[in-house]
Amino acid sequence: MADGLEVKRRPRPAVEYGPTGEQVAKNVRRLRRRRRLTTNDLAGRLRAAGRPVVASGIAKIERLERQVNVDDFAALAVALGVSPGALLLPLEDSSAESVEVTGAGFVSAASAWAWVSNKGPLPAVGAADSLEYALSSLPPSAREVFLHPAARAAQVACEEVVRALAQPDNASRARLALERALVEVDLLARERQRAGSA
Repeated sequence: MADGLEVKRRPRPAVEYGPTGEQVAKNVRRLRRRRRLTTNDLAGRLRAAGRPVVASGIAKIERLERQVNVDDFAALAVALGVSPGALLLPLEDSSAESVEVTGAGFVSAASAWAWVSNKGPLPAVGAADSLEYALSSLPPSAREVFLHPAARAAQVACEEVVRALAQPDNASRARLALERALVEVDLLARERQRAGSA
């Protein structure tokens, strides 16, 4: 009280969340419950991982009342036993579904999962092409694999098989992509054989 008047506390400003922050909060709750962990259990795992967050802090994360910084994010992924990507995106992975990614807007769920799985760039305004992506996003050994024609053909074949699983009429495209991948693998084998005999 000041001069007989009650001083009201100002409410704390609301934490602003983008779509990815909201999804992280949902995924922390979903994964914690899936593993049948209480907030205390998860707090214990975080403490053991060297990044203590109290149970009430976890509850606040799930209720969008506490933002997750990068170190908390990494520790949550470790404590929940998932990749960081599993915290970033919803479970949808269909090309027909779209998800909102902070900075990119709405993109196909399949593209978003390929991006967080480090399989390729996210299609967005000013996004890097595959070569630039590989040079900037991958360590040298993974970059070499990513850029090799056999690996690229295998990746395309895998994507076509996934499409064929969703839409069986795409089976012929998957078969063709697999044949192309086999040709690239045969070329690679011949190349290595020539290098070994030289």
